[in-house]
Amino acid sequence: MNNRHDTIFEWFDRLAFLLALVVVPLLIVAYFLLPSVSWIPPQALELAHGLIVNFVATLVTAIVFYLLLRTPSRMRARQAEARLVKKVADALMERLSDLPDRIAHTSETVDATDRIIKNRIKPFFDRFLPGHPQHGFYELQWKYLLRGLGHVQDEHTLIVDYTAAHTLWRDALVESDSWDAMSYALDLWENAARDISRAHQEAHVKLGGAIRRVFVLDSTDDLPNVLAIMREQAAFVPEVCLRWIERAELEAKARDQLDISELELLDFSIVDTSSYVLWFRLSEQTRQPQDAVLTIDPAILRRGRQVFELAFTFGHRLADL
Repeated sequence: MNNRHDTIFEWFDRLAFLLALVVVPLLIVAYFLLPSVSWIPPQALELAHGLIVNFVATLVTAIVFYLLLRTPSRMRARQAEARLVKKVADALMERLSDLPDRIAHTSETVDATDRIIKNRIKPFFDRFLPGHPQHGFYELQWKYLLRGLGHVQDEHTLIVDYTAAHTLWRDALVESDSWDAMSYALDLWENAARDISRAHQEAHVKLGGAIRRVFVLDSTDDLPNVLAIMREQAAFVPEVCLRWIERAELEAKARDQLDISELELLDFSIVDTSSYVLWFRLSEQTRQPQDAVLTIDPAILRRGRQVFELAFTFGHRLADL
């Protein structure tokens, strides 16, 4: 209903505007131009003047009267518009009243997300990049987990079944720059696997990798077999990097210098100086591998480094025989 009234008032406003600015000025012009028309009789001219004056006066009176009547209506309309605007503004302000809290909550969410990215997501992916000191461990860990060939013991350690241990050994060697190994197991490699192992080690050295190896003997009865392997490896590994030592001698040195009562690490490799350790856990009775452990456990890394350097320092060279 209000819209209908507004439309009617708009048409009256236009009509008043047309009369005031067009019709009235035209009539005034006609009032002054009519005397210049010679063919109009004086009586007709006087009658026309009277009609123009009365009509203009009537129009002006009607326009003024309409404006006087229209002004309260316009004021009411403006007041209604003002009330509507105020209502909308109040509703908007009510909705925006908790905007600071929303912004604060959003800011907290963004900060929390940023912390998660910096503290968890980025470090997780960064450790697979070549610049990370232990990226080789994490690559192998996920590779063998996704293949279903190993399981996680803790955040530092991957356990791989012996059936996949040889493949793990080759993968670790291929990705390494330096390889410090201590060997105690009997018949770790079968004939075909031994040839593959030798080929990988020879390729590793030719590509600029370093290998140091210490063979641990139960007694001098093992020496002929060990010397044969050492001479074979001396073809591609510098002879000075190959050593052998009896277990009793190594254990005595470990007790005296490292305060180690029992050697648990006897067959292992330290990859890239101290990046991670590949450790074959052996049966005490048969000296056969039971499984393989890939670890970055700081205690094992430290102990492995100590034991290897001790064995290498006091080990015997081929030239000593």
